[in-house]
Amino acid sequence: MTDSKRERLGFRVHQNPAISPTWGGTFDFWQESWFACGYGPFRRVSGAAQDVQKVMSAPVAERFVTMFQDSASLAEADIWLRQLNYKKLEGRPQAAETLSVVMDVLRDEFLPNQITVDRVDSEGLWLRDRNGAHLSWHDMSDGYRSALAMLADILRHMINFYGIDGLVARNDQGHLYITRSGVILIDEVDAHLHPSWQRQIGFWLKKRFPKVQFLVTSHSPLVCQAADPNGLFWLPDPGSDETPRALTPDEYQTIISSRPDTILRSPAFGLSNTRSDPVAEKRIRYAELKTRQRRLNNLSPEESTELAALAPFINLDED
Repeated sequence: MTDSKRERLGFRVHQNPAISPTWGGTFDFWQESWFACGYGPFRRVSGAAQDVQKVMSAPVAERFVTMFQDSASLAEADIWLRQLNYKKLEGRPQAAETLSVVMDVLRDEFLPNQITVDRVDSEGLWLRDRNGAHLSWHDMSDGYRSALAMLADILRHMINFYGIDGLVARNDQGHLYITRSGVILIDEVDAHLHPSWQRQIGFWLKKRFPKVQFLVTSHSPLVCQAADPNGLFWLPDPGSDETPRALTPDEYQTIISSRPDTILRSPAFGLSNTRSDPVAEKRIRYAELKTRQRRLNNLSPEESTELAALAPFINLDED
């Protein structure tokens, strides 16, 4: 498809209710717009293609570039942290204050498994595990790298937009939270995250960014449990004639109060069975043999052997 025929996605966000009818190109915002940023599913720390490097450094476009360019990265967040550290060492108080705030937020129970953010130096961000070993975030798994890069990038954009003064406060438990408002879009927030982290990340973001509206997509039954009332929407498969819809209050209650197995079999995910197909077939065959045994009060030796072999696939204590 040529550029002349390619459809462009453009949008403009205003605080003023008199929204201009004139639409510009992609990422075209009014200068006084309220804060927003967005992240695609590929939240890599480095390795961006050369053709998107210029977009990644543009003032507003970089807030959304990973949503539209799979080859983009969040390298600017890494560079920003290093620059803050350089300026801190040069004795610049504002850089020192900014870096202190960012590090405090990154350290505030964001990472799982008792891993904490340790420091920033010329090589980037360093972590420390429960045994005191120091680990470069570039050597961590995709989950740690992408989550830290996204959080650091959110803070970078909010600080650039609002400034550092009054950006954070502490709640009664001593945890930092961001006082400013905005909208943050995250596609597949569960990507690369361990289930235990999927279960917590939504609640963490809501507590630390209480005035921010998160618009998130996910395939995880754990992530969606953090949604607020009226905040869950079902999206149809691509090419389907069905239309997106909000989940009903009863469906929402099922999501937030049930186990993952029940959630996956709810209308939100639509699975009829959460077991693998081979195991499901074995369970069907087991039920057939048990029915035959009850009806005839007898099985052939071959059927008895088969029934015994199928028994381990039946969990009688499941509720």
